[in-house]
Amino acid sequence: MPLPQGDVERELQALVQDILKWPAFRRAPGRADLFKYLWEHHHEKSYGQEIWETALGNGPKSYDGDHVQNVCERCQDQADGLRDYFARKTSGWVIQLPPGGPKSGYQLQCDKVNDPQSATRAFWQPHLNSPDDIPIVYIEQLFYQDWPNRFVFRYYNCNAEHPKEALEQLQERHKETYAAYKDRLNVAYPYVAWGEVEARDSITGWFARHALRKVQPFITRHSFDESHIWQSSPILFGDASGNRFIAEALRHYPKLQIRLEEDASANGRHRAQVILKNSSDDEMRGFAHCNPVRTDSGWTLNFSPEEGTALAILTRVPNPYAADASITIFNANFSRAVHYMAHVLTHEDELRAAMRLFKVRLPFPRFFQLLYEVRLRSGSHPQEALATDYRPAMPRPLAWRAYSVRNL
Repeated sequence: MPLPQGDVERELQALVQDILKWPAFRRAPGRADLFKYLWEHHHEKSYGQEIWETALGNGPKSYDGDHVQNVCERCQDQADGLRDYFARKTSGWVIQLPPGGPKSGYQLQCDKVNDPQSATRAFWQPHLNSPDDIPIVYIEQLFYQDWPNRFVFRYYNCNAEHPKEALEQLQERHKETYAAYKDRLNVAYPYVAWGEVEARDSITGWFARHALRKVQPFITRHSFDESHIWQSSPILFGDASGNRFIAEALRHYPKLQIRLEEDASANGRHRAQVILKNSSDDEMRGFAHCNPVRTDSGWTLNFSPEEGTALAILTRVPNPYAADASITIFNANFSRAVHYMAHVLTHEDELRAAMRLFKVRLPFPRFFQLLYEVRLRSGSHPQEALATDYRPAMPRPLAWRAYSVRNL
């Protein structure tokens, strides 16, 4: 369990005193004074002018560009001093001064590194156990460009990683479109999905702050030598139709009870589907809004992002190519769902809330799946959604499955 708040404050106060006794602060009164000021205000932002006037002892003088630069330099010196102090630590509390600015302000950040009581650490432990770099693998999205008409388009079921294959894929799956544009088409990979970038940053930030480990991003199209990824414990974003690493990993585990299917058709419209096996009646009552349909293989849940909802699957399975390594898959065909899942898994309180729902206790099962519902907007009408569409939403856990090696 987390430490009581009073114990946390006592630990941090003892740490602050130790920092001030360290030669790099004790012998530099200006650095020590700034640290004391920032610590006194560590529950809030401190802005340039108040730092200039109060922490740096300049009084109510005019605050111009030179003073702004001076505050920036002093805060950078502060950040360097704290980084040097904590370079010798591998566990316990760490205090950092993240980058700030005249308008964004400066605020000390306190994180507990390698905390054995942390649920987020327990979740990411299989990746921390890896002696290799921790890769996050995602795609650059394929677009077709009609330059003469300044027109760009994309199909979600076209994700070939090489231009020749991309044109062949378009011709095979969308013949009319190919025929209309074939003489003017170029193939390009100009974008990474915003939600996957946000998810990447959440996870790399957690590993840096709480485990002092670096995460290495990889684009599938640039990964010509895949061996270093398959010999590690990778984190994969996306769906099997786009990310070939996900397709390859899932190919080894046909018995998984929750699966994402692509390009399903319901009532004449394309929709995504989740196939769910071995569901209890109680569990199925929670899926009524997904219009579940019983099939020979279990239940089919239909959803469509255009209606404001996406389903996403968090999967952890053994790495089939490396002993004692694991793969974590953020399996979704909508990138914002990847972002929101990553947010939960890098925030202690939100992860513990999901654990309580399914009565999951630490340590986590080695291998598992978690089905999430992600609300992508607040209202059914597009205009109702404008104000809230891009605010982080709490994913709703719907189903949980734990696996042993024998039943995978």
